[in-house]
Amino acid sequence: IRKRVAEIGMGSTRMLTCETYQTIKDNNPNLVFMHYKQAGQLQKLLSKHHCPNRVTKEVRANVGSTKKASVSVVLEGGPGNNNNGTLVPLEDWLRFKSPILEYSLDLKRDVSCQGITRDLEEELFACPTETLQISGRSYEGRKVLFPV
Repeated sequence: IRKRVAEIGMGSTRMLTCETYQTIKDNNPNLVFMHYKQAGQLQKLLSKHHCPNRVTKEVRANVGSTKKASVSVVLEGGPGNNNNGTLVPLEDWLRFKSPILEYSLDLKRDVSCQGITRDLEEELFACPTETLQISGRSYEGRKVLFPV
């Protein structure tokens, strides 16, 4: 999947809030964070333990790889109204507007504990497997302490 500049969507800041982290600490579920590129390893592990008699082949598909989308923004108004009807590619528009979008659309209204999320990301990417157990019990039965 091609990286897009300032992609807009539901991010971790909406899901991983202080309340979420407190709930994880209070309930101590077996919880692992994993980089999405490691999904094949998770598939193999689950298959090994839950479908040992089946030979499973890792499935990788980028269903959107052949899609070509050309999205533009139509500019209206502006100084002297000289922008009426001008088409600007969305990626160019986002590159110039992204610094103010977060503020103007109030995207961070319910955000909390971003520091914890950044610390977890740092630990996750420091691991060679890009996998981090953040709570629960280890394979040996030891309690996993919340990493931050």
